Amino acid sequence: MAIIDKAGDYFNTLLYTGNSSNRSITAVGFAPDFVWIKDATRVENHALYDTTRGATKKISTDSDGAQANETITLTAFGSDGFSLGTGSLTNYNSDTYNSFNWKKKAGVFDIVSYTGNGSARTISHSLGVVPTYMIVKNLSGVFNWGVYSSFIGNTKSTELNKSVAPEAISGAWNNTSPTASVFTVGNNNTFNKNGDSYIAYLFGNSSISRSGSYVGNGSTNGPFVYLGFKPAWIMLRKDAAQSWTIQNNKSNPINNDGNMKALKADTTGTQEDEASHRIDYLSNGFKLRYNWEGNNANGNNYFYLAFAENPFVTSTDNGSIPSPAR
Repeated sequence: MAIIDKAGDYFNTLLYTGNSSNRSITAVGFAPDFVWIKDATRVENHALYDTTRGATKKISTDSDGAQANETITLTAFGSDGFSLGTGSLTNYNSDTYNSFNWKKKAGVFDIVSYTGNGSARTISHSLGVVPTYMIVKNLSGVFNWGVYSSFIGNTKSTELNKSVAPEAISGAWNNTSPTASVFTVGNNNTFNKNGDSYIAYLFGNSSISRSGSYVGNGSTNGPFVYLGFKPAWIMLRKDAAQSWTIQNNKSNPINNDGNMKALKADTTGTQEDEASHRIDYLSNGFKLRYNWEGNNANGNNYFYLAFAENPFVTSTDNGSIPSPAR
């Protein structure tokens, strides 16, 4: 796995309060290549932007819609954050916003754009390791999001904008696993319609990022999931019909026996604050603390994507990963 000393150089969650005025959001800690914003207070779309497509180009994980050009939402990327316009999607007065920020890094995260040709093909990437998690969106038309997880495998895909179960789609990944230099798409329009534009977000397992799976036990003393780091951000869902749940350490700064906050990637809803989202953020992983079907039903499989907190509290001076402990 790739070794990174400081998680905060490549991922960070930043919370901010909207003011409905043109402004700069700083203190991200790096120049972000990918920004995912969600209003926690009001019902609003998720808003995703990246430097490959350019500022103002918005896509939403809760929608199958094409890319939209919105000049009053995220207006520019900066050296330590991003700039916002007056739009309510990202800057409504007094609302609380979650912004999840990533920087491209070999072994950790890459962004790839490509144009579809309607035939099975390989797409080059610069991740430098085998992607364990990939998210793809057709930018040109109304098509669902496509998600690959090494847990699901190369014969299936699932949709980030829906709560449906993963399904076999031969035209998705062409039944071919990605490599350290390419990933494969078939002839399905979600992934490779002739002439359409696409964006793909690729994630690798490293000392600050990991995707994987676990089996729920239906208990408040739920399973421990080893990551090799203390998580800052977790997106997970059941390997069946279920919403995508996102939790972060800024909205949940301490472990507790009460409610914890979470967003749903596939809905426009406000940030939930419920006991069902109870997860302990531990020094080398996370532990489920509730018997909710969305993250810990007995015998059900779940898959996740996680990033480490800043600072990388479990790293040594050379960034090595500690041995598992509970």
